[in-house]
Amino acid sequence: MEPSTWGIIAAGAVVVLLLLLVLVVRARRRRRAAGRSTELKDRFGPEYDRAVEDRGRDEAEAELEGRVDRYQRTATRPLPREERRRALQRWGELQAAYVDDPRVAIQRAETLFRRILDERQMPADRLDDRVTAAAFVRPGLADQYRRAHQVFIDVEAERTGPGDEHDQRMAFLVYRELVLEHTREPSGDHVEIIDEVRVVADVPVTSGQPND
Repeated sequence: MEPSTWGIIAAGAVVVLLLLLVLVVRARRRRRAAGRSTELKDRFGPEYDRAVEDRGRDEAEAELEGRVDRYQRTATRPLPREERRRALQRWGELQAAYVDDPRVAIQRAETLFRRILDERQMPADRLDDRVTAAAFVRPGLADQYRRAHQVFIDVEAERTGPGDEHDQRMAFLVYRELVLEHTREPSGDHVEIIDEVRVVADVPVTSGQPND
């Protein structure tokens, strides 16, 4: 076989190998992207779908990944025992006050949630950061907190009426879950500090659930 023929065969083999390499790299990238999408969907729930609809998949996933990275890089700390006691006691007061004035209780619940995040040295100034903190409690809570926050905005702007009781009740339940989860001991259990606090953790505001 002529040397030139061998050269053509060798060149063809190199091209084939390069094409195979490109295909393998692309397949790995697709698998990695699919895994990233699944992880973000599992973490954020409907919040992921909202972000994709608003920004497109690539931009939305980059933005959500940035939020997760900020959350995970933050040197968070559990609340000290005294701060935990005060936060739960404050929640008990809000839960009792809700019966008389749900709107004021919702406003103060939002303030309490932000204060707890501040005490834990977690990002709390931006709504997106607080939504991320909710996402790390459980999937789906991110979207529920965003809706609860809109109820808080409406209450502050006095854009509520007699037909808003259900939304207010659901928002308050979301705040309760956020407060109780972010005041847990590192072991994952609530310390029974005082009887009143134990009652707050055990007795529901209503028989409904946040995702009703």
